[in-house]
Formats: sequence, C-alpha cells, structure tokens
Amino acid sequence: MTLEEKVNKWNLRFFESLWAIQVNLLAADINDLGLDQFLEDYKGSAISYPVLAGSYFLMAMIVARVAPNPKVRRLTAAGVMVASTALAFLFPSAWMFAALVIFALAYYLWPRKEGVSI
Repeated sequence: MTLEEKVNKWNLRFFESLWAIQVNLLAADINDLGLDQFLEDYKGSAISYPVLAGSYFLMAMIVARVAPNPKVRRLTAAGVMVASTALAFLFPSAWMFAALVIFALAYYLWPRKEGVSI
C-alpha cells in the first residue's frame, strides 16, 4: 500500500510546519515585553500557547502512525518542533522569523519519497 493510499501526503508535515511559523509570534512578544510583563498582560496567550503546542504535537504523532516508518516520522516531527522553538527563543528577531518561515515552507513542500519518512 502506498503512502498516498494511506493518507493525504500533505497532512504528514502540516502541524510541525505550522508550529515552526507560529512559535515566532510568541517569542517576539516575550522578547518585546519580558516574560513577567507578558504573563501579566496576556494571560490568555500564556495559557493557549502551551495548549496549542500540545495539540499540534499530538496531531503530528497521530498523523505519523500511518507513515511508512512511524517511529522515524514521530522523531522527525518532535525534532522539528523542538528545534524551531529553540531557534525562535534564542534569536527572536525579524530575520529569524523569515528564516523559520522559509524553513517551514520548504520542509512542508519538499517532495516525499515512498518509504522515506523524513
């Protein structure tokens, strides 16, 4: 059974790509305001971002179960989410936002080969 028969191939990298773009907004807000001020002013965002990250991670893990190699696919998804979060918080600037958006789009649109999960 081919990958296309199991799942729409565009679903495989959607959630980690979306997080790689979205985490920049959180990092920029925290960088501009400081963590204490951010938590005081944006309590809703402070609660919703961890929930959103957990949801994206869970959905990436669920979608990965139908990939040709689910273990590698899950590790790749987790790695992309952790790496993009680390980069966004280490370098919260406009150029990092642009770099992560380009990375996320390239990662999402890069052709996938049958049997290759990354």
